[in-house]
Amino acid sequence: MKRILISAAAAAVSVMLCGNAFASVGAIDYWSNSRWTVKAIPMTSKCMANANYTAPDGEKIFVGFEVFSNGATGFLISSPRWTGMFHAGGRYRLDAQFDNYRSQRMLATAYGDGAIAFEGITLKGITAFAKSTSFHLNYNGRDLGTYNLPGSYDAVVKTLTCVKDWNNAVSTPAVRSLPNQPVPGI
Repeated sequence: MKRILISAAAAAVSVMLCGNAFASVGAIDYWSNSRWTVKAIPMTSKCMANANYTAPDGEKIFVGFEVFSNGATGFLISSPRWTGMFHAGGRYRLDAQFDNYRSQRMLATAYGDGAIAFEGITLKGITAFAKSTSFHLNYNGRDLGTYNLPGSYDAVVKTLTCVKDWNNAVSTPAVRSLPNQPVPGI
């Protein structure tokens, strides 16, 4: 049953992400800076942040994380260099390391060719990622790269604020929009 739910979640994520853009119907712009974009996605009761980075060696990566109104989280990363390495629906064990801390083995499900979603990541894990100055990935002894992802912490804070604002808007029947968004019928 858990595998079915994970596969369904991975399929839903792959539908919503097209390269570096949000493709979800009804996504609402919430915040952005020169690198990160945060959107509220009412259809799935979540807020999601995404960014594209270019590593010093020229590798392009997509990074995204999501926080659902119920507190569930997701962390996504992809790279064209990983095409053929991770196949949609497959499950993979990767070693991840933040800064100089001990490497941790993490399970991920591929939501597309070369694109993975880490399973079981907590808000604490996403915050550790955002506070770190570097993030290193290794798969089966292959070094996938070390990434410096500036601006991540601000994006986490804005995503959490987005979810809080969304939950407040949904819990107040007269108000069904996020701050700075038009209220229907007014």
